[in-house]
Amino acid sequence: MEKNANLPKLGIYKLDQSFEGPKKSTLGAACFDVAFQTTDGVIQYYDKHNSPMERELRGNTLRFMPGDRILVPTGLIFDIPEGYHLKVHVRSSTGIKKGLCLAHSTGIIDWDYTGQLYMPLMMNSSDDVSGVDIERGERLCQIELVKSEDYKLKHLKEPPGQKTDRVLGDAGGLGSTGDK
Repeated sequence: MEKNANLPKLGIYKLDQSFEGPKKSTLGAACFDVAFQTTDGVIQYYDKHNSPMERELRGNTLRFMPGDRILVPTGLIFDIPEGYHLKVHVRSSTGIKKGLCLAHSTGIIDWDYTGQLYMPLMMNSSDDVSGVDIERGERLCQIELVKSEDYKLKHLKEPPGQKTDRVLGDAGGLGSTGDK
């Protein structure tokens, strides 16, 4: 019996067969890298004033200006197995080298979504930066297939009580692990 026979299978459809990925960069990688892949078309984004915008994309380069939030296409559609979801994380090099982060921290793609995967990236560098370019094929994010746990909400009549001993007898909450 094959060692990986019982593993879930994440289906991948490429809008253009020349598009690269997704792939793991190393044998020990936890996630698959996904890249900016597109053909000519219109990119949707929001500028630093929160105005919805569209930009015609031609060629292989997309420029981010400070405050831009752009839906960067991957050219990939996933068939996520029922009972699972995808988590989208920004690659560490994307944040450090480009000043780009996911506009919503971590993306969650439900199993029943069947559209193209977009990476909603935001340039978080200051206004004095002239912009940053990303190139077609550049790996920007990672995807992780995660088993979804089903749960229900339970409405409480009272707030929950203390669950652990407090370190310094403080009231808890933000910044509560020490005095200074």
